[in-house]
Amino acid sequence: MAQASDILVLENFIDGKFVSSKKYIDSFNPSTGKVYCKLPDSTNDEVDAAVQAAKRAFPKWTAWHVQQRSEFLLKLADVIEARLEEFAQAESRDQGKTLAQARSSDIPRAVLNFRFFASAVLHYTMQCTQMEHLHCLNYSIRSPVGVAALIIPWNIPLYLLTWKLAPAIALGNTVVVKPSEMTSTTAWMLCNVLKESGQNHAMFIPDKKKNRANYDTSIKIGISDQICPIGHLKIQDGGQVSLLKLTFCLEVFVVVRFA
Repeated sequence: MAQASDILVLENFIDGKFVSSKKYIDSFNPSTGKVYCKLPDSTNDEVDAAVQAAKRAFPKWTAWHVQQRSEFLLKLADVIEARLEEFAQAESRDQGKTLAQARSSDIPRAVLNFRFFASAVLHYTMQCTQMEHLHCLNYSIRSPVGVAALIIPWNIPLYLLTWKLAPAIALGNTVVVKPSEMTSTTAWMLCNVLKESGQNHAMFIPDKKKNRANYDTSIKIGISDQICPIGHLKIQDGGQVSLLKLTFCLEVFVVVRFA
């Protein structure tokens, strides 16, 4: 992070390091209408670097025992809870919600996401169907798929980020994250927590101008040509999406699946 006068300047978090971007876009304080933060307007090369970092991290991370990943999520929850006031102040300033709501609901719910999935991953039960007439069993096995691309809306930034991030990494995936360009501060703060933990999950903050999905007509969600076409897509829309338009590239780079 850099500080330009009173303006906070965020950086991409790639391969365990904060990386400056060539271009930045403004983020506004909704209570004043003034620019208070600048965040990366990421290029294709920066997106590619994040995806490649996440792919490199995958073999080591997925090799961790599920108990180790669970303990790591619990540590993340503890750190955020210890810094609750700091995260609440940032969420209120960045998103415009009341400080009381951020303190009592949004940040505690983000903490709960990590704790919930830290526990849930230890209690996975396999689905099984017995077919007696054929003397066989049908069963399903869930396993990590690799790199997941997480697209986060603006309305409950940290809560919805952790709601997608926690199950993805708990189950052994690595991730590339695209927060809203209007509310990226707490995502960047979470990157600081991850950096301090020593775990590299290749999170970053882009705003792409092409291959874009239009979401709720008020927020731009970028899908890079480095990580499409998409194999399985699930978007949490809060019941507000009237139009979803996806433009896919032709080259298969990596299949992205959303848990």
